[in-house]
Amino acid sequence: MPNHTGYMDNTTIPPTYHVVGEVSNTGTVSLRLLNVSADFYAQNNSLIGSSSSYAFLDVLLPGRKAPFETVWIGSSASQIHNYSLSLSFDDYAIEKPLALQILESSTYKDEAGFTKVNGTVKNVGKSNATAVKVVTTFYDVQSRVIGVAADYTSPSTIMPDNTERFELELKHKISSFSNYNLAAESAEYTSLGAGITINYGATFSTVTSVTLILFSNDLPSSLVRMRFSNNNITFTEWEPYAPSKEWILAEGDGVKTVYAQFMDDMGSVSSYYDTITLDSAPPTITVGSPPNASVVNSFPLTIVWTGQDATSGVRNYEIKMDNASWLDVHTNTTMRFENLTQGDHIVYVKAMDNAGLSGQASISFKVDITGSSLPLNLEGIVILATIAIILAVTVLYLRRTRRPRHSRHIRSSHRK
Repeated sequence: MPNHTGYMDNTTIPPTYHVVGEVSNTGTVSLRLLNVSADFYAQNNSLIGSSSSYAFLDVLLPGRKAPFETVWIGSSASQIHNYSLSLSFDDYAIEKPLALQILESSTYKDEAGFTKVNGTVKNVGKSNATAVKVVTTFYDVQSRVIGVAADYTSPSTIMPDNTERFELELKHKISSFSNYNLAAESAEYTSLGAGITINYGATFSTVTSVTLILFSNDLPSSLVRMRFSNNNITFTEWEPYAPSKEWILAEGDGVKTVYAQFMDDMGSVSSYYDTITLDSAPPTITVGSPPNASVVNSFPLTIVWTGQDATSGVRNYEIKMDNASWLDVHTNTTMRFENLTQGDHIVYVKAMDNAGLSGQASISFKVDITGSSLPLNLEGIVILATIAIILAVTVLYLRRTRRPRHSRHIRSSHRK
């Protein structure tokens, strides 16, 4: 927190002491939910109290700054002589894609003397930007932070390739300022900031044709020319500045770097670059078991396969048997089938890589349960049960219809 200022606002009831400043991410990873805590002290260095607040941007990318404001409210605010600040963050954050572009802005003072800034934000992403918030930081001639403000666009959701207006107001009056900075953030995206981004900040591309989004901390009107290179040695000819450019990456899968140079209306040249991984080859799959065109007569049957993608890696697998629906098995490389019907079957295995490409393999096999050793599957169990029932009925019938044989003994007698 290299830049901050404290001031007393006696126009509010109760009085309020403000600390405004900016947090700078000097690391190499994005940070999330940066919390600024302030301890306020009297002239004798006794602690008056403490307060904390979050920076105005939820996710702070490396090399970026975010404004903050923390306050102490109450009658004791007038006794504050100095303060100390500390910073914490919840955890590291996944970087948001760069897709919010501030096209233009202007400042003015309203009739009450409050400074306001308004302008437009464009969503250059491929999906809606929701809860779009714009933040501003005002600086004096010594580049010290003297005011911060934040508010949402109206409406707060911006559809792809659309723009919406914003208006921010400083809650205290400042006599003058030297310059100001704007940034934007939504639930899905962050602002472009300065430089170049390939395919809206995507990690992978499956084709060499990409879109470059070009931007600067200055307003686009201050940039007049631009040129590009795939190797930072041989550049294209200078051409008029535009906010985007269609570009062809160097051939061959792997990490690709695109370099851009901007020239402003004063002749100053600034250089930027961005990287993206080209992955044009789908993943490969080999089904190892059972062998193709084999005969299966024992269960359960386990399908075993291997997959590989040298550039972006396999994200997940799907499998299906015959005309059934695809089943997502995540990163597992085996699938067990308990029961299969007699006859021919085909099993399909599909792999998706992290670039969005898919590869597929299949094998065929035949289930034969007519052999001497009957497999213990459902069909075999039904056959055995049927045979047992027939035998039982036959035995019962024979027992009921069988008549016992009786011998007759004839006794003869005669009289004398």
